Amino acid sequence: YANSFESSVGSCKCLATNRQSGAGANIIDIYCLLISSSNQLERAPLTYKQELLTYLQKFKMIGAEIVAVDGLIRTLDLITTIVIKKTKRDKEETIKLEVANVITDLFSVDSLDFGESIFLGDIVHEVMKLPSVSYITVDNLETDIYISYNEIIQLNNLEINVEYV
Repeated sequence: YANSFESSVGSCKCLATNRQSGAGANIIDIYCLLISSSNQLERAPLTYKQELLTYLQKFKMIGAEIVAVDGLIRTLDLITTIVIKKTKRDKEETIKLEVANVITDLFSVDSLDFGESIFLGDIVHEVMKLPSVSYITVDNLETDIYISYNEIIQLNNLEINVEYV
């Protein structure tokens, strides 16, 4: 219900979790992040949370308490190097734009959910589908990125370097 709710300030990406402690087992936390664009999330304003809680009151069970809380955004700077053939040197900017679009789509609001890790192999796999790219490396990360259940990774800066073979 929370993910389909649209308030006067917009819509959010939400995650509902039940607290696992004895006295708090009847509390449902709704983690919310406002969708500000196809690639950007931000902290949900108080207006959204109040409207969401009012909307959800008609769906909750007796004795349950719903709490709207902020989800966490983990920003990521990504530095990559693509390898292209020397014969494609004149198309370098076009190829870099294609690569940027593929990577940006991987990090779009619709592509990632709360708690979803980023695997470097997935980035490499998607970029390697482009026929103009011979190879890609992720230069500033050595391992996959694992996050907590109430976090979402968001791409902050993307740098694409080019090497020729």
